[in-house]
Amino acid sequence: MAWLSLDFLIKMPLIQKVGKILHYGFFVRFLTLIILSSSPVFSQLSPGDLHHSHSQLEGLENCTQCHKTGEQLSSDNCLNCHTLIKDEINQKKGLHANPKYQRCETCHVEHQGRNADLIFWENGQNNFDHAQTGMPLQGKHKELKCRDCHKPEFIAHKEELLQKKKNLKHTFLGLDTSCVRCHMDEHRAQFKQSCTHCHNQIAWKPVPGFDHNNTTFKLTGKHKQVKCQKCHKVVTDHASVESPHFLKFSHIKHNTCISCHEDVHRGQLGKKCSSCHNTSGWNQYSKNSFNHDRTRYKLKGMHKNVACEKCHTNTTSKRIAHFNKCKNCHENFHRNEFSVKLSQKDCADCHTTNGFERTNFSLLQHSKTRFPLKGAHQAIPCLVCHKKIEADGKIKKIRFHYDSFECFDCHRDVHNGAADDFLKAQNLYSNSERCTFCHSSQSWQAIPFDHSKTKFPLLGKHLQVRCQNCHKILKDISGKVLIPLKINDASCSNCHQDIHHGQFADQQNKTSCAKCHSPIGWAKLKFDHNRDSRFQLNGAHLRVECVRCHPAQKSKQDIFIRYKPLSTDCASCHGNSKTNKVKQ
Repeated sequence: MAWLSLDFLIKMPLIQKVGKILHYGFFVRFLTLIILSSSPVFSQLSPGDLHHSHSQLEGLENCTQCHKTGEQLSSDNCLNCHTLIKDEINQKKGLHANPKYQRCETCHVEHQGRNADLIFWENGQNNFDHAQTGMPLQGKHKELKCRDCHKPEFIAHKEELLQKKKNLKHTFLGLDTSCVRCHMDEHRAQFKQSCTHCHNQIAWKPVPGFDHNNTTFKLTGKHKQVKCQKCHKVVTDHASVESPHFLKFSHIKHNTCISCHEDVHRGQLGKKCSSCHNTSGWNQYSKNSFNHDRTRYKLKGMHKNVACEKCHTNTTSKRIAHFNKCKNCHENFHRNEFSVKLSQKDCADCHTTNGFERTNFSLLQHSKTRFPLKGAHQAIPCLVCHKKIEADGKIKKIRFHYDSFECFDCHRDVHNGAADDFLKAQNLYSNSERCTFCHSSQSWQAIPFDHSKTKFPLLGKHLQVRCQNCHKILKDISGKVLIPLKINDASCSNCHQDIHHGQFADQQNKTSCAKCHSPIGWAKLKFDHNRDSRFQLNGAHLRVECVRCHPAQKSKQDIFIRYKPLSTDCASCHGNSKTNKVKQ
């Protein structure tokens, strides 16, 4: 009778007829006593003890309080008692509002004993997807354990749960999503916005959502660098033991500068500081506040950017006695190198107030010196040649006079003397013209050199090749650039890859490409099959495509065309084989 159940017996036709004669309720209890005498049947009706929270529902007469007759567990019956869950479902919030969790037996398993855990976690409690509750955990919240948040002190309405006889230490109900439910309001309700308006769940600081420019006081200039505590003072809240100190953010006076800053002018220049100053710094005076052109010395060029204190060193009096010559303020940087000029026209003969390095000394004037500027020399900044001479970490002088104007006085010989050797061999060497034999001052790259005077005249495609492709740029041990001129090996294989894989190499393993190719181009072949091979093409062979006899062959590195050795026997092409076999 292991298959027998109370619902099954009650629904049997014979039993139902007997039930009509007797009082139905009495008959059910009578039938229950009979069934209890059979332990296999009883095990079908009562799988085990209920949890102690449901112990009042023990007994067969209480089965229908949770189970519908002839059916499994009824979630509706559960919600008749668990009204807190029912309210959450109706409000469409919390875990139980999710359709997946609206069948109680999905997570809650009964008849496991008085002290069994009523909650079944599908993947374990620690792996529960909190997003199913409608509140996904982010940032630092991901690192918390369940009971770090689900504990009695964080429950919003404890009385309601206690009335339902909920154990506040075990329940997961009662929390809301407001930050202050778990965290103390460090700002003491100074802000009306929610915490997430400024903060995120990664950390309280920094505050990515806060922008001071959205307040009534926008931060500009130096104000951006001021720490919050400089303006927002610390206030002590004696009512709070956990965190008695907080920053005052609201109701701070900021309508005038003197609300925070001392008026060093003692009101002599008025109360509107912004008429001269700005937030970039006290020393950054407004250009519109003071017109220096009304004085005896109009500010021009770089003088406009000079701080007032640089010239007006006397704090009590702003007057300057002498300012008609540059040397009244500036040191004679050239150490009297141009003393004659300076005595007549002062520094203005070469310089302007736009800057000392911006000279008005023209190319026309330079052409009258011992070294007229030509070509690329005209584009070189002055300080490249007229170098600064330093001493003790300071610039003492700039060099203007040179005794020699040889190329190597300024330029390094990247050929390491190879050009000199070539010129001497050609009887063309001249100490003053050795660089200019190949180069000009227009550009180093423009080289009017006649390569036919070397052992390797340039023909065909070689005329289009850049010099550096053959005379490759190297570096010596110190890292300096070297460009070699002499190339010891001028063979084709020194620059070009042998795509024939040595098929045409001689006994010294050298390939003479010139037998077939010319510098005009690889496709311009001098090769004559009847003259240069041991197999002359006659008759129908003249119409056969090359690849029919010279097939593509794969090596370890790439694919190449097989030219030799090949068999010249007729059978190797016209026999059973479809392709020419390599002669072994």
